[in-house]
Amino acid sequence: MMKTMAKATVTFSLAYILFAASVAAATDVKFTDVPPKHWAKSYIQSAVGVGWIGGYADQSFKPENNITRAEFLKALIGAMKFNVTDEDTSFTDDTGWFRPYIATGLNQGVIVAGAYPNDEFKPNQKITRGEIAEMAVRALGKNDEGQSKGYVAVAKSLGILSGYADGTMGENKNATRAEAVVMISRVLNPESAPKPPVKVTGFPKTTQSIMDMVNAAKNKYGTVAEGFDGAVIVHSGNGESYDDIIFQIIYNSSKKLLRIEMYETGEKELALLKDLLKVYLPSSYEKAYKDSVRVSKTTYTPGNDENRSEAKYDNHKFITYKPNDNVGLSIVIYEE
Repeated sequence: MMKTMAKATVTFSLAYILFAASVAAATDVKFTDVPPKHWAKSYIQSAVGVGWIGGYADQSFKPENNITRAEFLKALIGAMKFNVTDEDTSFTDDTGWFRPYIATGLNQGVIVAGAYPNDEFKPNQKITRGEIAEMAVRALGKNDEGQSKGYVAVAKSLGILSGYADGTMGENKNATRAEAVVMISRVLNPESAPKPPVKVTGFPKTTQSIMDMVNAAKNKYGTVAEGFDGAVIVHSGNGESYDDIIFQIIYNSSKKLLRIEMYETGEKELALLKDLLKVYLPSSYEKAYKDSVRVSKTTYTPGNDENRSEAKYDNHKFITYKPNDNVGLSIVIYEE
């Protein structure tokens, strides 16, 4: 069934090793609570693969649980490959497994003693997204910029912190472990910060060119992200949930075809589809769009010709069909 082909989402991940009695191994690890279409799955697998964070002994990751200050600090220090040193600190509550990481955080400038009142780091306190922004910006050596422009603003500009659908950054919200995974991954790759949309010409093939195309669409919808194996994922929300994926778009270079999987076919989703078809089928997109709308309204039944349409528009073979699970719409455009 087409739906099982994956709404896999997003780019590299960090699984959680802190306190785990046994560490989940390598990139093929499968956590019982990280389903295939989880928005942070690829981030989790990548981080586990390089070994600076891992899973729990029961093969769970607990992605929606909150993460503490000490747990996040340990993960960030491990990801940055800082040399860990165990020594006394100026904090009065540094006794415990976390002391070496607090000491290292201070030595590396990731945390600043004066930022925590009463000489207490409060290592077991849940960390906020705003605190993560501060640690992340400092870890990248941009403390002066963070002080002058604001740590959240700098983290946003670097692509480390992304906002919510309501336009807020949620800096006072406690971060989940999945969010922490993604934000640390972006610290390691700050050049992945969102770039201004560019005008796309020709037949978009690469992941970046398809992302640019979607971002430049008149009917821009939700959040655009990179998914598994170069797929472009379009979320109806802020990109931090795998349940709100409405599009998956991927170009198959060996077969020279573009595949669009739609998981919703409402008015807004179809409007975005129309914008995409304008790029691939500039003089025939209206006809292709009508084909798509007609097929989207059918109910799949074996042998029903109405469930499928095949035509040639702008020298491209255009195929649209209703998946046999009756969810959404599948479209294939062959490059010629």
